[in-house]
Amino acid sequence: MAKEVTLKDYQTMVQRRMDNLNDEDREVLSGLLGTPQIRAIGRVLGSELMSVIKLSGKESRKRGLAAR
Repeated sequence: MAKEVTLKDYQTMVQRRMDNLNDEDREVLSGLLGTPQIRAIGRVLGSELMSVIKLSGKESRKRGLAAR
């Protein structure tokens, strides 16, 4: 019998996918931060997923004024 996927399982799976993105895809997503497109995607995915998604498995390096 197939195991039922919980929200926590799905959150982990989505984060794993984010962690495994290649650099080009990671750059594309980074370029979307703060845009109407990413806000619309966030409304579709909801806070349940958006709150656990990190752009990188490695710590994101803030640059510019955000680094302060």
